[in-house]
Amino acid sequence: FTLYNSGKADASSESDMSTQSMLAHIPLLFHPNPQSAMILGLASGITAGEALNYDLDRLDILEISEQVVQASDFFSELNSNVLSYPNTNVIIQDGRVHLELSDQKYDVITSEPSNPWMAGLASLFTEEFFRLAKNRLNWDGIFVQWLPSYQMDWTTFSMVGRTFAKVFPNSLLMKSFIGGNDYLLIGFKGLEQLSLEHGMKNLPLLQNSPNLNVVDPRILYRLMVSDNLPTLFGPGPVHNDDHPILEFLAPKRMHISEDTIDRMLASRRTLSDEIVGIMKEVLDVEGQLEFARFALSVYAPFLEMVDPSEATEEQRAQYVEMLLDYSEHHIIESYEIFNDKYLKEAAIKSQIKVLKDKLPSLQNKISSLILLTNAYAQQGDFEEAIKYCKLVAEYGDDPVEAYLNLGLFYMNAGHKEEAIIAYKKVLEIDPYNSQAHNNLGTLYEEFGQKDAARAEYELAIQFDPDLAMAHFNVAHLYMGSGAVDSALLAYQKTLELDPKYIPAYFRLSKIYKLKGETDKAAKELEKVIRLNPDMKEAQTELMALKSETNKPKVSVQMPPRTAESDKSKDPRYFYNQAIMLIQKKKYEEAIVDFNRAIALKPDYLNAIIALGASYQALRDSEAAIDHYKKALTLNPNHSGTHNNLAIIYYSQKNYKLAIEHVDKALTLGFQVRQAFQDELLKHR
Repeated sequence: FTLYNSGKADASSESDMSTQSMLAHIPLLFHPNPQSAMILGLASGITAGEALNYDLDRLDILEISEQVVQASDFFSELNSNVLSYPNTNVIIQDGRVHLELSDQKYDVITSEPSNPWMAGLASLFTEEFFRLAKNRLNWDGIFVQWLPSYQMDWTTFSMVGRTFAKVFPNSLLMKSFIGGNDYLLIGFKGLEQLSLEHGMKNLPLLQNSPNLNVVDPRILYRLMVSDNLPTLFGPGPVHNDDHPILEFLAPKRMHISEDTIDRMLASRRTLSDEIVGIMKEVLDVEGQLEFARFALSVYAPFLEMVDPSEATEEQRAQYVEMLLDYSEHHIIESYEIFNDKYLKEAAIKSQIKVLKDKLPSLQNKISSLILLTNAYAQQGDFEEAIKYCKLVAEYGDDPVEAYLNLGLFYMNAGHKEEAIIAYKKVLEIDPYNSQAHNNLGTLYEEFGQKDAARAEYELAIQFDPDLAMAHFNVAHLYMGSGAVDSALLAYQKTLELDPKYIPAYFRLSKIYKLKGETDKAAKELEKVIRLNPDMKEAQTELMALKSETNKPKVSVQMPPRTAESDKSKDPRYFYNQAIMLIQKKKYEEAIVDFNRAIALKPDYLNAIIALGASYQALRDSEAAIDHYKKALTLNPNHSGTHNNLAIIYYSQKNYKLAIEHVDKALTLGFQVRQAFQDELLKHR
């Protein structure tokens, strides 16, 4: 189940289990003697249900919406039917108002409202709210505040953390699960932080929970990020009632998708020697197995939970059994956790069998059909994936996503014509879908329809300038047409958007090598090796490149030119001769050879463009314009030629035509220099 509040998912029976559980267990497990707790936000009721395991005298649940209370009944099996317990008090009230007006004090308070960008909820992340919570804690009390890192940036995330640390200088930051983006700010009204002694004493109470498996409280220390929040978040603004910065900043950041927060936390985190020592105690294989059991129990598996190279045969068998059991009883959305090929295959088969067995009895079959589609695709059985994906497209509520996947499966199965039909259906529904345009471009390119391919790539870039693969694909076409500089810029843009995309570094290296810039070529290969130290292809290329660099400079690009060779009827011969002359800046001689190439092949596009560039280098603007125009009659969408015409017209002060051609170049995806764009802006 998933609980939606005002259209936004706020709780679930599986994907949020770790966060919902840890909000209760972290403060209650490590408290010296918890007797009372307040939960702000009922949602599924799982956090409150987990709190019941600690035999509390009083459990107050603050919930502002009566409809949420009703909806929590769907989760009664997972929340231990918490609302039926005599010590449970459901208070329909604003949580902050309750803290302001009530004199009730608690040993533990947890706060998990919805995201800060939701209207009015930023008031539950203010300095005043945190101070209210602290004032309602007993001595040695613990306050936990949920804080997501998704739909936020470091500015907003650190401001909330800094505000919290101002009120709770004795505090720490934890993750609710490894690899996730839910964090817990934990503040202490007392001198201690997490006490392992208290954790050991309260462990039997935690183990009453049917929802998670923890055999040793030390494994939870692996979730710690930092125990010094003032240093972690540093100086800066805080969020308070008089200056409600978050109220206005959070909605502006809600569409952000980046890893800045994780990178900043990794670079600034600090942990005491005591905490590091406890963490090291459970990092052996036995500790890894215990943590894996915990992660699986809260539906939060992650890659390489256990290092098999350090495990005994018995420990490896335990791990395999654990993963296979999980695959038989739980939904698997990503098979990345199975880093062994045969284990992954076994898990997929198990998942397919369970899904197919249960499919006839399910009222809502779409979710299971999607999972079946994914499982068959992971298995490499694209014909079966197509079969189920067609059903998803027909009966599901997201035909765009379904037809995108269907097109991909058709491509993998070798049914290219059907893939084109699927992507065209996407564009009938969503004409601006950049992924569909990009994939159509790939298909057209495979059919040899390069103009159609480039048009699709350029539309993909126009509708989504941040789609790295579209820049990469159009760069390949630029290279094929001889537009090396355009390809260079497009590959650079690819890496700006996706700095870990190794093929783009390889292509850049080849371009620099072609241009004779071996130092730059070597640097690109070195970047590949840093990303993947085991990539032998990059190591071999780099060694060969350095070997060539150390050799005496001898021209071996082409055999000597002779009167006999000049009788050639191959236009490429004269084109290559002209290119060599351009490298030596002998433009007049290059023009002769370009003309001879064009005489043999009148529609030789690359030669015509290069001829225009040669005249442009000699400042013969009219001759350059004539040849660029001729090139555009052959290919009206050659973006680099539009850019070159714009430069010439600008030099002639014909600003109208300069703007016309630069706009066309930009529309087609050419990376026009910003300084040139700024200069033309003065004449618009």
